Amino acid sequence: MEGKKPPFCIATTPTWSSYGGRNTIKQKKMTKTNHIHVRVTEKDYHQIRAKADQARVNISEFVRCAVTDQQLPPSLTDLASYELLIEIKTELNRIGVYLNQIAKACNTSVQLGSPVVVNPRLHEANQRLIKQATLEVETTVKTLVKAA
Repeated sequence: MEGKKPPFCIATTPTWSSYGGRNTIKQKKMTKTNHIHVRVTEKDYHQIRAKADQARVNISEFVRCAVTDQQLPPSLTDLASYELLIEIKTELNRIGVYLNQIAKACNTSVQLGSPVVVNPRLHEANQRLIKQATLEVETTVKTLVKAA
């Protein structure tokens, strides 16, 4: 069997690369050279096709994942759920930008020798809002996972 490839090839293999100062996982494509032909009944074909469509993958990827015990990508069939996730991502990104601006202003102030004054009530209110937002995001994601 030397020189032969296994009958099933994993679609992608993660490899590490450095991009913009961050370590990211890059997907390295593996060539799929072997074919497996299987005959199924009309009923089985439609059932497989429906499940593949529901998972939003083609039949080959669906069967590969089923046979090799790989997890299918999560399907978000509800467009409103997807739009909600996009909205949450945008809002979290906006919050992150504001926090970075605040951190930069504090660091600049310290470098210039000025003391950083923190309003304890405002700080506590911000902490409460962050905790509330975190709980709301967790609840929304759990609801979306159950619906998918």
